[in-house]
Amino acid sequence: MNTFDSPNRDGARVKARELTKIYTTPQIPVVEIAEMNGVNVVFSDMGKFAEKVADLLDFRSKRIYVNVADRPQRQRFTVAHELGHWILHREAFEKNPKAYPVLPRFQAVERSNAFEQDVNAFASEVPRP
Repeated sequence: MNTFDSPNRDGARVKARELTKIYTTPQIPVVEIAEMNGVNVVFSDMGKFAEKVADLLDFRSKRIYVNVADRPQRQRFTVAHELGHWILHREAFEKNPKAYPVLPRFQAVERSNAFEQDVNAFASEVPRP
């Protein structure tokens, strides 16, 4: 499995294409795909943290919490991004939950965190309108 310093963007893209290949329209139902893969998507009011939090993936409760105040396009990317964590990194979290950080919105971690590189590649493969 991946480590924080060893991205596998190509593998992430392939996995995303596998999950979406049955859909023929650009509006890929990311929420449905997430739920078919065992994680519930909850659109939530982030309250005073709305400007700092786009989402949260809770591996233990099997939920992706998405900021209800975000634009629909942003929400779709967020679901795809967190679904990428669920699909690609759940095993790593289960092995070592403390090593899997929660990251605030707009934190520039892509270059230093292989997990974030992977899931951004994964989410980019899920077509958006």
